[in-house]
Amino acid sequence: MKFEFTPEQDEFRAEVRGFIKEQLPAGWEQWASGGEGDGDAGWELSRQFTFALAKRKWLAMAWPEEYGGLDADHMTQLIYN
Repeated sequence: MKFEFTPEQDEFRAEVRGFIKEQLPAGWEQWASGGEGDGDAGWELSRQFTFALAKRKWLAMAWPEEYGGLDADHMTQLIYN
């Protein structure tokens, strides 16, 4: 069995990767792990990142569109995760 993403899935993968590169500064892993740079700066980064995810409706992917989600299929959710 050969597994391949569809062109739409490849496009979404690229979108997610680009979004992460755009939204997260270099060294963000330190804040995420509670290392150097945590505290107020880490909290603000987390808040802004979560807001940006919500704006794209990526926090409620499986929800129906009428409830503010994307009505995304399982593969789209898997790619996102």
